[in-house]
Amino acid sequence: MEAPLKDCTTLEQRAVIRLLNAEGIQTSQICQRMKNIYVQKWTNYMFLRSQRSASKVLLTIFWDVDGPICLDFLSSRQRMKSDLYCDILVNKLKPDIRNKRRGKLSKGVLFLHDNARPHTSCKTVSTIIKLGFEVLKHPAYSPDLAPSDYFLFGLLKKELKGKRFDSDEDVQKVVQYFFHTLPKSAYKEGIYKFPERWRRCIESQESRDGKRTHSVPLTEQMPCPLGYPGHRLHRIKQKGAFPEP
Repeated sequence: MEAPLKDCTTLEQRAVIRLLNAEGIQTSQICQRMKNIYVQKWTNYMFLRSQRSASKVLLTIFWDVDGPICLDFLSSRQRMKSDLYCDILVNKLKPDIRNKRRGKLSKGVLFLHDNARPHTSCKTVSTIIKLGFEVLKHPAYSPDLAPSDYFLFGLLKKELKGKRFDSDEDVQKVVQYFFHTLPKSAYKEGIYKFPERWRRCIESQESRDGKRTHSVPLTEQMPCPLGYPGHRLHRIKQKGAFPEP
């Protein structure tokens, strides 16, 4: 009893083609035979192989309780490396802080980013020291302690879910509009959740270890709100829907 082609996955279709190829049958003949059987339900194999995936835009955002400070976009052909990250810090983030958060540079910047390689390289560490930023410790594999992950990008995904874009420029305009029109109270909410999350993490570790690791309340060690948490590289699909956050 034959199964409708619409119920067959792409992998199953390719498996059949490879099997018949191994028996010496040409791919074009296999495609024609499958078309004759399934008629209009046939998904052309060559089309599947040549179909390009949706292009992507890489977003780097720095933000604080007052809103976005610096947004930077990379095309899908570019990769975030230490040199590029340091260039963003020095030539984009620092001037934006000076212009948009007057007086904050002299008061000191609390800076939070994850442990991706471009963030922990010797060059990046040296650059951050020269900038005078105080880097907050971030445990590896801890998106629940990254405000961009547990809060900000969830809102962005809801906004862009199901939308399609014809160009990278369209994506950038929509994303910029979203972040600049998001109420300041939303940014403040995301930042103010961070100390409590950090506290729960410490208390959880203490309960596992059976001992206390600090005696000073966390809020005294780390002023709230945080200064500039921080950098997060996020993929934005140009075409197609976002998954649920």
